[in-house]
Amino acid sequence: MSILKRLLAELRGRPAQAPAAKARAPVTRGQARPAPAAAPPPAAGWVTPHFALFNKMYREAPYDDPAARERLVESLRATATALQPNVPGAHAFLADDLLVWFRSLGFLSDPEFVAACLPYADDTLIRARIWRVYTLCWAARSCLALPGDYVDVGCYDGKTVEIIMRYVAFSSAARRYFLYDLFDNPPAEARKALHGPGLAEDVRRRTEALGAVQVVAGRLPEAFAEAMPERIAFAQIDLNDAEAELGCLAPVLERMVAGGLLVLDDYGFLRYRESQEREKAYFRSIGETVLELPTGQGLFIRR
Repeated sequence: MSILKRLLAELRGRPAQAPAAKARAPVTRGQARPAPAAAPPPAAGWVTPHFALFNKMYREAPYDDPAARERLVESLRATATALQPNVPGAHAFLADDLLVWFRSLGFLSDPEFVAACLPYADDTLIRARIWRVYTLCWAARSCLALPGDYVDVGCYDGKTVEIIMRYVAFSSAARRYFLYDLFDNPPAEARKALHGPGLAEDVRRRTEALGAVQVVAGRLPEAFAEAMPERIAFAQIDLNDAEAELGCLAPVLERMVAGGLLVLDDYGFLRYRESQEREKAYFRSIGETVLELPTGQGLFIRR
């Protein structure tokens, strides 16, 4: 088993325990490592974060070097043993390339958020991005009192949108949710496992029972010409491409009402530094700024 896979097996498989539980005895080099215990079921009343090395940068320098990977893995293993993250009652969070401790992490036990996430309790990708998902839920709920529709530019499989719709009771919101994506055959950087000719219809089926939804397939920003709301209260942009995201900013912001919120999913991630630099320059040119969040997202408030 590779070093990275061994770390993931340990962090996923360790039984949930109180933060003060005694750490397991260290295993010396060359000694056989016991098989990890089966992963516990999701805890009731709690969304369990999932640690995984999904970021493509783990496959690039310096971590393509075995020695560098070994140092990373051993450091993460020691830290996880000491902090016991991602279990109910813990103060530490380790997921989505984010490690924090001495935090309340109250959002993970928010009853409405737990209920909204319940259909995806076993979805490791959702749970790996859970702080980002909650940020979107918070932003969407914060905009319910504003006029205008909701927009997701780069919605992929619609699972996050579904959670948002459940969290804000979107069926009672008297507005529409516009979901944009290429859906089939995106550029290599943005391509994910479910992209394909049936994805747009899958997203429509996933979300249509939760409120008024319009799914728009096509390259962005060109697809805005097919359908776009006159007023926008809340939007997310997540295209993994600086040029495409920059092209979407002006059309979205022109329609965003005062007090509306825009979340830029890629804004703070090192892999997409070009997106941040170009978007920061754009916002500076219109006298505005974006708040870079620890989750890797960017948050903009329309004034």
